[in-house]
Amino acid sequence: VGGTIFHRATYGTLTKPPPLRKTQPGTLFDLCSLSQPLTIGLAALYLVSRSRMDLGAPLSTTLPEFRGSTFEAITLDMLLDHTSGLPSMNKCFEQIAAHDAKAAPSKRLMATPKSIELMKNQVAQAQLEHEPGKKCIYSKTGPMVLGWVIEHITGKRLDDFLMREIYRPLGL
Repeated sequence: VGGTIFHRATYGTLTKPPPLRKTQPGTLFDLCSLSQPLTIGLAALYLVSRSRMDLGAPLSTTLPEFRGSTFEAITLDMLLDHTSGLPSMNKCFEQIAAHDAKAAPSKRLMATPKSIELMKNQVAQAQLEHEPGKKCIYSKTGPMVLGWVIEHITGKRLDDFLMREIYRPLGL
């Protein structure tokens, strides 16, 4: 207040008791847990509220790369709630980084349209880890795929869409 901190504290635990490990002022957190709801989650809510996205739609009818029987049982809401059955982790980035380590600068793939195409194809070839809708396993793959769905629906890159339609209008 008025440039003076009048209260500073940390709350929460890093583990379930017992034993209890409380957070400390220097505790670091993985921001992925925040970036997913503040990007993919907000964008999905925005599109659903404007009838531009149906969370009950099958993934196989939404993105051309995911047409096929494997993805017919996966709906967009399953990508949000981590019940899609898609692998929890994806090794795409490791493979692209390994390629780039050996490639000339002009042939590197990371953060290029070619890398996204490769990642989509790799995820489209992935084996499901469990039956869609039956088990909740935290996944980085599902939100990544939902980001591609949002880009497909809006015709814009996810960061551009978020900035123009959500963040800037909110003054963020």
